[in-house]
Amino acid sequence: MSKLPNMGIGQRVDKVITNEMDYFEHCPSCGQDFDARDLAQVFYHSKPGHEPLPEEETMRVVRGELRN
Repeated sequence: MSKLPNMGIGQRVDKVITNEMDYFEHCPSCGQDFDARDLAQVFYHSKPGHEPLPEEETMRVVRGELRN
């Protein structure tokens, strides 16, 4: 069985979250903060060279309507 490479996203964090803001990550590529619990946002921000999403596009990602 082959081992999947560690891409740095989706890693388990063994800490208790007490503040809602602790669920948000800062994207080093575009500088936008995103909800790390939302896989659509995580996958979007894992693509190299992407632009920050405008607020209305962020909501489309949350609803699963964004297609590239």
